[in-house]
Amino acid sequence: MLLSITYGTNSFYSLFTFFVASGTLFSISYLFLWRSGKAFYIDFILATAVGLIPYLILQIKLHNIRINSSYEAEALITELLNQYKINYLNMIEAIDQTVQRLGRQPYSKKALIRLSLAMKQYRNKEELEEIILEFHYTMNTSWSILLANNVYLSIEYGDDVREALDDILNDLIDLKNINAKNQQYNHEALFMIKYVAPGTYLLSIYTMFAFFGFTFDKFMDYQFRNPIGFKFFLLTITFITINYIIYFFIKRQKNDF
Repeated sequence: MLLSITYGTNSFYSLFTFFVASGTLFSISYLFLWRSGKAFYIDFILATAVGLIPYLILQIKLHNIRINSSYEAEALITELLNQYKINYLNMIEAIDQTVQRLGRQPYSKKALIRLSLAMKQYRNKEELEEIILEFHYTMNTSWSILLANNVYLSIEYGDDVREALDDILNDLIDLKNINAKNQQYNHEALFMIKYVAPGTYLLSIYTMFAFFGFTFDKFMDYQFRNPIGFKFFLLTITFITINYIIYFFIKRQKNDF
């Protein structure tokens, strides 16, 4: 599902290529680290971290897809509900027509295209459940699981889900108003995360030169040639990096209940 959503491919060849790439990165990294003479468990942990890079890239890409698609919810459900009514409660036809009308919602459109193609090929209830599960996995929100359940009920049992879709849409409209009120607070928190940590480090460097009489050579000696100073520098960079990773994941949160 991860490869299918992020790169639009779910073939055995793409899955095999993914594992080969991960295994190759692990093997090369481990051989390089083994030659450096470190302890076995350190070599293994570091090589594993390198081998997981392709998977982490896919997860970051999936996170970006989920965030962006969550903000297309109102337009997606509005259009789907309209087409569901126009097409006499035929959910499959409603999905096909919705795909053609989602011009400014590229992430939702791609998810619906995959859903539409898969639904034309499923053979039994179990396969339909897997298709619906993948559709929800693309967005992974509270409203997406409600939407997925209603799509499933409409297709498998022929239920009339107009009222349920209306309820989801009304909840999303209320959520939009709540998010608008919280946006100011989020900006203040993100400002602290983005600028305070690196700003503090730069201020400490300025303080060394302005108040403690450090020269450039002395600073370089303390920071990079002294073992304790260099370790402190690495720790500082590590924490700033973690700070920015946190910033990346919370700067725009999901549009969810």
